[in-house]
Amino acid sequence: MPVHLKKFAFCGLRRLNTCRDFSVVDSFQALLRSPHFHYRCDQINLLLGANGGGKSTVLHMIDLLRDPARICTLPRENQPADSHSAYSLEFSNRVQLLGLSRPLADPDSLPAQHKRDDVFDWQHLWLRAYELDKNDKAVTKLTPFGGPVNKRTLAVTTRDGLAAHYAQSGAHVVWFTPAQWTTAEAAAVLHMERASLLGLADGETKHEDDPYFETSKDFDIATAYVDEQDRLHLLLEDDTFQHSRVDTAALPMGWQQLVAVLHWLKQQEGAICLLEEPDTHMHPHLQRLLARRMGEIAKDNKLQLFVSTHSPVMQDTRTWGPLVDKVKTFEAAGGILDNVVHPQRLLDLLGIRGSDIGQCNGVIWVEGPSDRFYIRHWLTLWARAGKIPTFIEHVDYSFMFYGGAVLAHFSTQDEEDFVKMLRLNRKAFIVMDRDDDFAEDEQGNWQALNTASAKLRVANSLGGLRRLDAPFWITPGPTIESSLPVEAMRRRAPAGRGGLGRAAGVKVRRALAYCDDYQSHDQCSAHQEKIDRFVHQLAGHINTWCK
Repeated sequence: MPVHLKKFAFCGLRRLNTCRDFSVVDSFQALLRSPHFHYRCDQINLLLGANGGGKSTVLHMIDLLRDPARICTLPRENQPADSHSAYSLEFSNRVQLLGLSRPLADPDSLPAQHKRDDVFDWQHLWLRAYELDKNDKAVTKLTPFGGPVNKRTLAVTTRDGLAAHYAQSGAHVVWFTPAQWTTAEAAAVLHMERASLLGLADGETKHEDDPYFETSKDFDIATAYVDEQDRLHLLLEDDTFQHSRVDTAALPMGWQQLVAVLHWLKQQEGAICLLEEPDTHMHPHLQRLLARRMGEIAKDNKLQLFVSTHSPVMQDTRTWGPLVDKVKTFEAAGGILDNVVHPQRLLDLLGIRGSDIGQCNGVIWVEGPSDRFYIRHWLTLWARAGKIPTFIEHVDYSFMFYGGAVLAHFSTQDEEDFVKMLRLNRKAFIVMDRDDDFAEDEQGNWQALNTASAKLRVANSLGGLRRLDAPFWITPGPTIESSLPVEAMRRRAPAGRGGLGRAAGVKVRRALAYCDDYQSHDQCSAHQEKIDRFVHQLAGHINTWCK
């Protein structure tokens, strides 16, 4: 059975997870079990975040097993004396590796030949390895490693000692480097993916000027092949009469990257594979193909992947083909690594792609389509009245629908998933109908009438009912429509053409008619003062998102 990484924990690696809450070795294992520093892995593990956020730091920590020299740069440089750099790696074969780095405070502890060295070029390592029982308790102590280690260069004996220590994990770690591939390897990948590569004949599309196409199909002519002189021949979409010889250096960069990644992955068996931004140079269409093929190869070859990416396409868990249910996502945010849970069941239910959520400045979550028209219209009227630029939908903000009726039937776990879904884009604002769950007191503060309400738990998770700048709004009336002028509510909705459900269609048509008829900011609502406060509150959040 291949050995994969089951879970990991760390603190004080470069800028990530800095902690000063402990000062002795005995307590750091307990600290690393804290949920704040503890992460469970799956077969596909995606590392997200801005440049400098720390994605590479996580990859380098795992890469210690392949390249022990990573230990030189992982602990934070100029580390505070009351903090530590530490990690824990637990594997599927119940082996745990623990590591602790401390500043070398005493120059006298340096080896004799290094007495004149700068003490800051050294660290003291405390590395341990254990076999765990089924309750994750250490039952067997394996070979440890410890002592002063230079942070600039590793002595041969030190490197060998570290390699022997890390080899006790039994895991095989490989790091993707875009090595030069052969012409034959390129031909194999290009022929396999011909239907998805723009410009290549797919073997099924007849060129209108090619009378011999059907005959050529009988001979199963390859879209790509290599001749005796190791030259690549491609069958192009606009010329199916004959192959064209193409220098591999002239292939599109995205194709070259596709060849490099897929060929490299196919060579691995049961390994932990580390890849930094494998989607470089690729159009989203090609990124989607790459992720699907990577998922297929990982399943067939029993690989575990750790992938850093900036691509919204790669973030969509459904992109990963057969391993759609085995994708974990982490966000490296500069100071901390966060677990980002994709509640795929909810996203699928709502017809939302995780990538859609990540592409806009911020997300306004509303119960249904009609809410979007009202809120967008109020934002426009507010901006017009204040003679300020109007916010642009899909640039400054986007709407997402969560279906208010669904919220009423959530279990506790569903609510946790829902809150995690709201946080897929941290710049989020949620609008909830009051219904019979809340009432205002004499001071205008919200009081919960139903303490078991799912909406109350969602509100509490986002700051609570008393938070003035909370990223949520509860409608003054039972629904958002209750805030419309009485005349607008009495007016019959225009006839529709179908397409939406009857109730939803009526609400949307009424909303569109309202937006056409009410063009004055100070006459657009039956609760004008409360709507003004809401729009001002929401606009403040959108302005923050746009900075």
